[in-house]
Amino acid sequence: MSSEKVEMKDDHLDFLVELLTIGAGRSSEILSEMLDTYIQLSIPSIRQIDVKDLSNTIPEYLNQEVSVIDLMFKGDVSGESKLIFPAESARILGNLLLDADEDEDFDSAKVGVLTEVGNIVLNSIMGTISNYLKINFDYQIPVYQHNFTRNSLDDLRKSTDTLLLADTRFIAEKYSIQGDIALLFTMKSMEDLTKLMDKYLEEL
Repeated sequence: MSSEKVEMKDDHLDFLVELLTIGAGRSSEILSEMLDTYIQLSIPSIRQIDVKDLSNTIPEYLNQEVSVIDLMFKGDVSGESKLIFPAESARILGNLLLDADEDEDFDSAKVGVLTEVGNIVLNSIMGTISNYLKINFDYQIPVYQHNFTRNSLDDLRKSTDTLLLADTRFIAEKYSIQGDIALLFTMKSMEDLTKLMDKYLEEL
């Protein structure tokens, strides 16, 4: 296994945006039908971030509360996928889906519905990657966290060298809700993923 960080090319990142967009579209349909609320997801961009430089590249997460739904996976490629909302966006989305009062704070019902949203979105995205690249994933039960701040970023530095961060936009009724999808891979898995994408793109 190479000890050097794997740098993804623009072709890799563009292809991942395509795959994530397909997965987001599928999850939008499922959520809209299940919750009887029009929900649209878009993923306009993705970037690779050096975990050592997180405080400079995503400073918006350092000093605010966020809600995170974390889905770990193992298999041909191993890692974690995270759906991250600033706390206010998570509160708005939870209130919309539960028809709750806007002043209500997070409770078990809101945590439950946000976890289910994250589970659907992340499973749809990882399922799309799995289908296109013909790789198998075994998923763990999704975990909800609140107040994912500076200390949690320190934990990321212990688990991976690089992550992929995708800008994610939810349109729910008249509200625009901002979030991010983070994909974390071991160095070996990142290497394997780029090779699989190269193989797919060469066969087109």
